[in-house]
Amino acid sequence: MAYPLRYRAPTGKTLKAIIKDLETSLLWDEINSVWVAAVVATCQIPFTESSDKGFYTASGGLTPVKGGMYEIIIVDSDDSDYGAVTVEVYPPKSKTVLEVINAVQTELGMPNSTTITDSLAKKILAKINSVLQVILPGANVFDHMKVDGNFTIDNERTLYRLAPVNVDVVDRIDVLRDVDGIELTEKSYEDFKELALDYAAAETTDAPKYWRIANRDHGYPVVEFTPPPDQVYTIYYTVIKAPKELTAATEYVINPLVVQNGALAMVKQGMGRDASVEAGIFSAALDRASATESHANTGDVEV
Repeated sequence: MAYPLRYRAPTGKTLKAIIKDLETSLLWDEINSVWVAAVVATCQIPFTESSDKGFYTASGGLTPVKGGMYEIIIVDSDDSDYGAVTVEVYPPKSKTVLEVINAVQTELGMPNSTTITDSLAKKILAKINSVLQVILPGANVFDHMKVDGNFTIDNERTLYRLAPVNVDVVDRIDVLRDVDGIELTEKSYEDFKELALDYAAAETTDAPKYWRIANRDHGYPVVEFTPPPDQVYTIYYTVIKAPKELTAATEYVINPLVVQNGALAMVKQGMGRDASVEAGIFSAALDRASATESHANTGDVEV
């Protein structure tokens, strides 16, 4: 089993990934297929830029532990100032998509599918994704949605894309900090521009103190900093990513009991059958998840 990596970055870069196991502090040696205590050249896993410029993929040869904690370090062979780190909790073992679909089918009194390609399985999968991507975030259930990491900025520009590894969409930025842990202040468009103009008039460059989201790119926020940096700085972040759409039978479903009950209620309603009992169970499960599980991985996230 491989460790797949996806990353969004400026086009034309020579990117490499280094994977560190945060529970052992060991680093993966890709060439020799062993864990080592210090970074060596053979730890670097090369990325390949796709035909869709700016999108990179790589694959580490290790078998990740379900629920394991890994630090993915990105370096650029041609730019020593470039750097990014993403802390990823690898998806924990839970019910698979097919198992949840089968559980819903059993409750409906229907035969269990062996794949997710028949019409009923597709309908149930659509409801599973609706619960995951719309209902759970709406109820402030962010289990395994928090992502921590950092990236470097330099004195060449003020706009930077915040794109963690293996994240397709960043829902929101919770906090940005400097290397000393001091929080940078988010400003509105008007306040930010006023500050930026003042710094520009004074020809001031320094460690950035303020930021705003200037735009979005393929689901990633483009962050602008001021004052303009005068050297290389590392910015640390906590963000909430959007739940990934599930498309494969073997993918794991977070909060499977909540998702299963929600999908069951919606499918029954779609069939014109009474789903009041299932809807009540789903509501209770969702309330409990919102009260007890929403902070399982996001205790320091404001909701």
